[in-house]
Amino acid sequence: MPAAKSNTERLLNLLALLTHRSRPLTLREIRRELSDCYPGSDQAARAKFERDKSVLRSLGVPIQTVVLGGDHAGESAYSVDRREYELADLRLGADEQDALQLALATVRIGARAGTEALWKLGGERLLGTTTSVDLTIGDDALDALSDGVLRQQAVRFRYHGEQRSVDPFGLLCRGGRWYLVGHDHLRGDQRVFRVDRIEGRADVTGPSRVPRPAGLDLARAVKTDKELLGEGTIARVFVDAELAPTVEREMGSRAVLARHRDGAAEFSVPCGNLDAFRTWLLAMVHRAEVVGPADVRAHVVAWLEELASGRGRRTVAPSPPSRNAAPKAARRPPGPAGSGDRVATLLVLIPWLVRRKHVRVRDAAAEFGASPEQLVRDLQLVGLCGVPPYTPDLLVDVWIEPEDGTDLDDADEAEFQRRLANGTIHAEVPTILGRPARLTAAELFGLVAMLKTALALPGADAGGPLARVYDKIARLAGGGTSGVEVDVVAPPHLAAVRAAAESGERLRIDYRKPFPSLQGARRADARTIVPRAVFERAGNWYVTADDDRSGERRDFRVDRIATLAGTGEFVQVEPVVPHGGSEWFLDAESEATVVVAPGLRWLVEPYPYRDRSVLADGSMRVTLAVSSDHWLGRLLVRGGRSIALVSPSKYAGLQAATAREVLARYAGSRTRATRPAAKKTAGKKTAGKKTAGKKTAGKKTAGKKTVAKPRTGR
Repeated sequence: MPAAKSNTERLLNLLALLTHRSRPLTLREIRRELSDCYPGSDQAARAKFERDKSVLRSLGVPIQTVVLGGDHAGESAYSVDRREYELADLRLGADEQDALQLALATVRIGARAGTEALWKLGGERLLGTTTSVDLTIGDDALDALSDGVLRQQAVRFRYHGEQRSVDPFGLLCRGGRWYLVGHDHLRGDQRVFRVDRIEGRADVTGPSRVPRPAGLDLARAVKTDKELLGEGTIARVFVDAELAPTVEREMGSRAVLARHRDGAAEFSVPCGNLDAFRTWLLAMVHRAEVVGPADVRAHVVAWLEELASGRGRRTVAPSPPSRNAAPKAARRPPGPAGSGDRVATLLVLIPWLVRRKHVRVRDAAAEFGASPEQLVRDLQLVGLCGVPPYTPDLLVDVWIEPEDGTDLDDADEAEFQRRLANGTIHAEVPTILGRPARLTAAELFGLVAMLKTALALPGADAGGPLARVYDKIARLAGGGTSGVEVDVVAPPHLAAVRAAAESGERLRIDYRKPFPSLQGARRADARTIVPRAVFERAGNWYVTADDDRSGERRDFRVDRIATLAGTGEFVQVEPVVPHGGSEWFLDAESEATVVVAPGLRWLVEPYPYRDRSVLADGSMRVTLAVSSDHWLGRLLVRGGRSIALVSPSKYAGLQAATAREVLARYAGSRTRATRPAAKKTAGKKTAGKKTAGKKTAGKKTAGKKTVAKPRTGR
């Protein structure tokens, strides 16, 4: 044995000792048993032991401390209760294991917790699935928040520059964003916080004082985009055929006031919050028009006139940012890293190997994201770990049979390592560290969210093996599962598109682009496609498909498929890696840098960016990938005076040009005198008269400060 152990070996030996001994051990006893792990003076040994204890606890190891009496009065002793440390066998059947692996491959958690949970449950990562939902569970704050929700613990964090102490009630994912609902002690009431806006880390501070309200509905607690438009005043909005189906899905069929033969429709839309309403409306640029009331129409026209004249345009010098706001660092990917991370991986790897008994080195390395050579080095170290006196029955029983079982006595070091890297791992007798650790709060949270999402997808079997897996996981989580919800909105034809991607069937679709004249398409765009992958991003569903018309592989929004029919023709299934990550659309050739006011940062947050920072006044400076001039013009018009173009100069007049294009809709208004009268809403009649071309009666509303959406957490 070497005179001193490596950090990884020492941590594994300490854990093996504490789990194997039947009684608590003092540091003096630990040093006597692990003499080569804690040499030197008492002070140095104590410092090293305290560091190791802290690392193991951070990995979820429940090290208990007791103060002894009698001859050892006042002395601390340490132990790990295996019943508290080890994961109970969930007894997943083969069909349940397969369903779990497929679900985790379909619903991407976006953090290591989901993958490690799968490994602890004995599963393997599954690649090549045709459907992908990205829940983006990866923020540092979510570790504490998931612990708070599942175990009723209070949390503390900074939000909008203020320190908040919150008793969590639940976490809801909607449109790719996570929201925390809880009792805010600073405000003394229930509040909603967007998790990605939490500043820095969140910390658990102790048991919650305010219990979760009985019957709390998280989906209702977090306002939808429609609810953010405000209550009271109702606007009548004419929407062209290309976007009418989308608006109807958003507002509901009860909001439809009239349907037109060309597919256009008129809707009753809340507009109590004029800023939010205007921002919503202008996302459709010239494809929608306010019919009434007259003052709401005048507000929109005045806003557009100011932007069209150039008076509303802000200019910003291209100066460097004052405060960096790079995205939070992602959690470590699977695979060995530093000593703490390395131990965490090995504590998952060893039971995973024990469950399989025999695994090729290269297969295990690929599963855990390591090189075969690194895995061999780790397993050679693991084979030396255990409990004194380190007899074969007290060592971690993992060894590597070299390639073809050949004799390595005459092989040089390079050949020795090569044959081991191509060899087979054997882990047959689970004596030391052979059981996986309990699922952490973050892992439980990830599994619950993933399983709820997979079960909410069209075609899921509510009584099948995946539902049985959820029931078993829910028992581990206790009552905390009601505090985790994922709002899954499935557009029409999603189930049919997913089925075609899995079967290879060619589909005939009628695809409607929202701005056909700008996108070189007819209003009714019939084409034949072969779906290859289906994915969700920010609440929208897309299908990556081979497009027969262009001969290229393209992405289509599923909710823009007007009609769909199978052809009965099948091709070979060819799953592709679906999009949906932050790099999507970043290959656009053009880019633009803008600065947005603090209250409008939400407008640019959903879009892929190449650089982002926060300025001293709270504004955000962001460089966006520009997929088209039309897309950027729409963004600039929606932002109005609260968004400023920094560069490039070729887009300097784009905001005004887009505003003039929308104004042309109002000047040559298509508002028809023959339109039916608006339905009565909340006792008020909405205006249905033609108002285009009239002057706004001295009302200047465009000069108001733009805050398009009220902040959450206030």
